[in-house]
Amino acid sequence: MKMFPVFGLLVLGACASQPQLPIVKTVEVKVPVTISCVPSDLPAAPIYPDTAQALIAQPTPTARLRLLEEGWGLRDTRISLLESLMQACRRHE
Repeated sequence: MKMFPVFGLLVLGACASQPQLPIVKTVEVKVPVTISCVPSDLPAAPIYPDTAQALIAQPTPTARLRLLEEGWGLRDTRISLLESLMQACRRHE
């Protein structure tokens, strides 16, 4: 019976205390975001005509040389496009 008054005081004391409200703060955190330098409309690499099989299939050295020149032209165009994209990416770093 002696426990009842002690228990009652604890219950009443718990009801009388007010819980501490949490402190809410908004904090701005700056995080670097990766941005792709590759445009979505970048054309796929061309199909180069000067493959090993195509060169072997040519009957004359002149025909082989024509295929090589055509492949070089396509590669030069592709390389200049990719280099301009890389320069643009470096400027944004």
